[in-house]
Amino acid sequence: MEVESIVSQQTETPAALVQQPAEKAQEPNRPAAAKTVAARPVQRSTEQPAGHTTAEGLTNKTMSVRPSQYAQAQMAVTRTGPAGGPKTISEFMRTAIDLYLAQLAQEYNDGQPFEAFQGELKRGRPFS
Repeated sequence: MEVESIVSQQTETPAALVQQPAEKAQEPNRPAAAKTVAARPVQRSTEQPAGHTTAEGLTNKTMSVRPSQYAQAQMAVTRTGPAGGPKTISEFMRTAIDLYLAQLAQEYNDGQPFEAFQGELKRGRPFS
């Protein structure tokens, strides 16, 4: 990649770039190296830690899904989003959770929403 294209991709100030001279000796069967190499500054993730509440009142959580479930969810969002369906995977998941909570409330809680859980779930193998 050319130095100019690396520099143009930087979001940091030019002072954050470090340039180092390339090796002068060339091996016979290798292409010539660039004259200078620009080092990229370390970019921090913009994601919040799990459990952080966003400005929209949402809490970021991590969960595991089967690859086939995720692929189907992605296709559902892609196909239904423009027609009024969920526009993001997160919106899809929130909607799916709401629908399943309503179903479970009907079946197990006399149709009433479940109260907020105030403890920690047991980790490891699922309840049997």
